[in-house]
Amino acid sequence: MKKSILNLAFILAIGMIFTGCQKKESLVIDIDAVSTEVINVAEFRDELEELDDTVLTNIYTIIQLSDIEKYKVYVNSTSAKAEELAIFEAKDEAKAENILQAVNERIKDLKFGFEGYLPEELQIIENAVVKKEGKYVLFAVGQNYEKINEVFMKYIK
Repeated sequence: MKKSILNLAFILAIGMIFTGCQKKESLVIDIDAVSTEVINVAEFRDELEELDDTVLTNIYTIIQLSDIEKYKVYVNSTSAKAEELAIFEAKDEAKAENILQAVNERIKDLKFGFEGYLPEELQIIENAVVKKEGKYVLFAVGQNYEKINEVFMKYIK
């Protein structure tokens, strides 16, 4: 009887190990839906302008377009406010790490740019929302960072 219970416990333990080791189902995020929802809830103070490849690589200086499958990036159209939204789908998780590094560099650039220009914007930059999940990198700077974070969390769960 003891042997049967031990065998059953062993089988259950092995089953749990293999279940825990299975690869998580691939996350798929609708970048257009996320960007639309963030723009609707963030209450950005100025109009945002969508960037093309040329401008993107000028402000995200270390980003490689070859790492990106799809993206949506919006910046403040007047450059007078620290407001930005960027959602990237990388070609794979390793390339997403490169994009995350580019986002972190962008945050440093924003801090440097606003430090002497509009120091009151620094607090908004400090509360930037940055998420990396699988091959996606989500980044936003805005006053309503809690609402932005809620939207991001809704899509990456």
